[in-house]
Amino acid sequence: MRHFPLVAILIAVAAASPMGRGTWQGLVFDATGAPVAQAHVQAGDIMKPSAGMLYQAYSDANGRFIIRGAPAGATTVEFWAGKPESFFPDFPGPFYTDRPPTLIRTSAGGSARGVHVYLAPQCGRIAGKVFDDKGRPVAPQISMWRYGKSEAYFGTAGWLDGHFQVLVPAVPIIVYIHAPGHEPWFYPGTRQPGRARPLTVEPRVTVDLGKIILHGADSNQ
Repeated sequence: MRHFPLVAILIAVAAASPMGRGTWQGLVFDATGAPVAQAHVQAGDIMKPSAGMLYQAYSDANGRFIIRGAPAGATTVEFWAGKPESFFPDFPGPFYTDRPPTLIRTSAGGSARGVHVYLAPQCGRIAGKVFDDKGRPVAPQISMWRYGKSEAYFGTAGWLDGHFQVLVPAVPIIVYIHAPGHEPWFYPGTRQPGRARPLTVEPRVTVDLGKIILHGADSNQ
């Protein structure tokens, strides 16, 4: 799985691009099959991942979207959609949903119609602030995976002031927070991986993990 939030990506607002000639259009649904308005739709050519180019649009009041200016020529495009302000992640994948990705083969002219894109199930959120053992903020890395299913993984980063907040699926997950030069932290507050416990957050609920201390790598266990 590609974790786009971890790399720098050039986001192309396709409607403003004069270079392409293709048009991609379809509908956005939630996990129940209901159309979703104002969902953020993104798409990328998986045959040319090195290009680092994403195309985006927002669904209208009926859940319909259209991306203009996509590249001409037949290719395979992956679509995904989110609405983070409503607890739907922008980059769903195996960590957030069991639904396979939406992959569409475009026509020779670069167009695709009738594309159905599904949001991941509505999530909860975890938040907190990370410090070292001297009380200084630490920019954290947050790694998470579904309990008993380590391949269903997602990773992201917090801010330089130590704060973080990230959407999590409403299933048991393992939370692992780390930073270079520091011992790791596993929920509910241990440096020992074997003592980590699963955390479950209900949809639309934010769980504040509070102040998290990362000890220096040379400190005693």
